[in-house]
Amino acid sequence: MSFGKNACSLLAYLLVLCLNDLRGSKRSYAFFVRGFGCALFIWGKCTMKPIVKKALSLFLVLVLTASGMSTISVSAITAYEVLDKLNWLDANGYEVSGYGNLKPNTTGLPVNCWKYILNLSKYCFGSDISIPSSGGGNYNYIKGNALGSFYRVEAALTNCSYDQIVALLKKSQPGDLIGYYNSHHIENDNYDGHIMMIGNNTGSKLTVYQSYHGEVFKDTVNLTVNGLKNLNSFGYNGSANFNSSNYGISLFRCNKRTGQSDWVYTDDPPAPPTPPTNAWITSDKTMVHIGETITFTYDAEGAYRYRVGAVRSGNLTVFEPGTSKSCSVSFSEPGWYAVHAQCFNDCGYVDSSEIYIYVYDSIPTNAWIESDKSVVKVGETITFTYDAEGAYRYRV
Repeated sequence: MSFGKNACSLLAYLLVLCLNDLRGSKRSYAFFVRGFGCALFIWGKCTMKPIVKKALSLFLVLVLTASGMSTISVSAITAYEVLDKLNWLDANGYEVSGYGNLKPNTTGLPVNCWKYILNLSKYCFGSDISIPSSGGGNYNYIKGNALGSFYRVEAALTNCSYDQIVALLKKSQPGDLIGYYNSHHIENDNYDGHIMMIGNNTGSKLTVYQSYHGEVFKDTVNLTVNGLKNLNSFGYNGSANFNSSNYGISLFRCNKRTGQSDWVYTDDPPAPPTPPTNAWITSDKTMVHIGETITFTYDAEGAYRYRVGAVRSGNLTVFEPGTSKSCSVSFSEPGWYAVHAQCFNDCGYVDSSEIYIYVYDSIPTNAWIESDKSVVKVGETITFTYDAEGAYRYRV
């Protein structure tokens, strides 16, 4: 028999072996495919009549087609695509046929946390997903065993604090599973623990899907110790603890998920910076002598640098206190001063309203007073007129 015929037969066998590797499940069918491929290989070595070649070719076409339809699973999926699927559930009332009841805040369901998460995982990643019916939070799984062959352990803690758990949860991404086991489970004869799926993780807030006591929940919590303890079912309001080598928590990621780098924690960015607002200024005195100290105090929302301006007869005097929120100054010229503050940040500044200060150079002199009448009856009006050199305020 020629080398070409042998090579053709060998290629057929190798293709069948590749198909077997692609399956990764349903082993009995794979062994059948492998055995039948071996038989064809041996037969092809003995005789390569045209009819055999045609039969072999037809068989390979059928196997390739059938295997391609039945064994190629959902391709790799990003965390963003998982979140899109979960958001679609939210927007469409969780009505998805073939996956059981996925709707949060429904009661009376014959479904535990494992069954619910299995259905949710199948919806997110493909119908061939499987999860063991128990053990997602217990000691053995936390020590390194993944959930079936579809999830791997990304992080695991035992004998841990809530601070450590918060740090672990901050690593989670949409579609990840959280399995945990704490003192509350022991107290209630639950040796399997609890499991939930991560929805969104912004870096400071976490959305989780879970089911217990026949009810499905979608919860959003702050990624803080207090937030975690307030998550219904997780910390039981802080009464449970993880302070034992038999207690702990694991973060599982589906093998169909792409790598770590496809998720960016998307906390709402801080509001864009704006200039300061609501500036004000006050003084400890309203009248001072030339050379006498007066103190101005000022501020504005969002300001960190300041300038004080004083205007007299159209002339501006500027004081630069920098970052100080008060300054003490004196004036060398008498008269009225209109004083205001400018309050700055990196985006601009805002002016306060003006206050007025009078500066005098000496005590008033040559005061006088007169009236328009010298005699009046009870209830009759009399007008006084008065002034003094250097005076601006009066008392009669």
